[in-house]
Amino acid sequence: EAKLRLSARDRAGVAAAEERGPFRLPLIEAARPERVTVALPDAKAEGMRLVTGNESFPYYFGGQGDEIENKRFVQAGLDRFNGALGQTGRQISWAIAYAAGEIEDFYLDEHEVTCGQFLEFVNDQDKGYSDRAHWPDASAAGDAARIAELKTRLASTARELPVTDVTWDEANAYAHWIGKRLPSWVEWEYAARGGQAYRPFAACASASSKTSEINVARNDGAREAWPRGTGADITPDTSLANLTGNVAEWTSSPDLTQGKEGVDMARHAAEHARVLLRPEDARCTHYWAVGGSYARSVLNFFTYDSRVRGSRRPSLGFRCAASLSDVRGKLADGRFQAQESAGAIPK
Repeated sequence: EAKLRLSARDRAGVAAAEERGPFRLPLIEAARPERVTVALPDAKAEGMRLVTGNESFPYYFGGQGDEIENKRFVQAGLDRFNGALGQTGRQISWAIAYAAGEIEDFYLDEHEVTCGQFLEFVNDQDKGYSDRAHWPDASAAGDAARIAELKTRLASTARELPVTDVTWDEANAYAHWIGKRLPSWVEWEYAARGGQAYRPFAACASASSKTSEINVARNDGAREAWPRGTGADITPDTSLANLTGNVAEWTSSPDLTQGKEGVDMARHAAEHARVLLRPEDARCTHYWAVGGSYARSVLNFFTYDSRVRGSRRPSLGFRCAASLSDVRGKLADGRFQAQESAGAIPK
């Protein structure tokens, strides 16, 4: 609401004032497209899909409790949530509550970054892999031998396969180059579970739907990753592909235990809930990698590992993210383009 104040002075110097209103102004509509792409002429970056945040409900990270999650897992055709995990003990739901509005709207790549897309980053001599501006720790930047190795390997690999065998720093540098960032662990899980839907794994239509495609979503029999655009692990609400399958993915969330064993993870996650959602720096030694892969076809949202930032694995890749505010800024200056509109929202 707004009020209008009018003031005037006549030729004799007599002042007068009048207030009118209040008036109810129309909402200012801000863009929130369903899908955006990067507007770089020399880079074929992955398209991004909108993931709506938890504005009207609390979200429970790490499960809502063992009893609830066991029921969901069994109904979806998965093994029990807190079944035995060998020497690592039993899964225990953390149930870390993020209050309504804490998880803001964000965007996530539709697919994992591919070999062809990463090769464009490596081949960009001026602003790509060799540009130290993309590396928070300059000592982690690859040398000439590493660049040559990447060029040779990626040029001989199918362009549509997800890029793997890259370090956390290399994934983070690519995201910076393309104008994005790595997703936090909380954002990744939130997208995989469908927010308030609390799916046990990404391809479930709902938290309680039993799917006949669960074995199709597992590609461990192939012993290699699927190319971009293939696979049955598609989220029903956002059309994001292979969040809980194909290859595991780096996140921006640091492991503040630095890979120590025997840590009470439920307590550790609760103590560092803010950092898991919004990591503040990139100087940690270990980062969380999430999701199943062809080498570890677990499929559920609670699959995670602590990895040394400099480690490389053939079953570990990444995808990028961006906040809604960043996307709006890049839409305004032409660095991003809207592909599908979700309509306007009040702002």
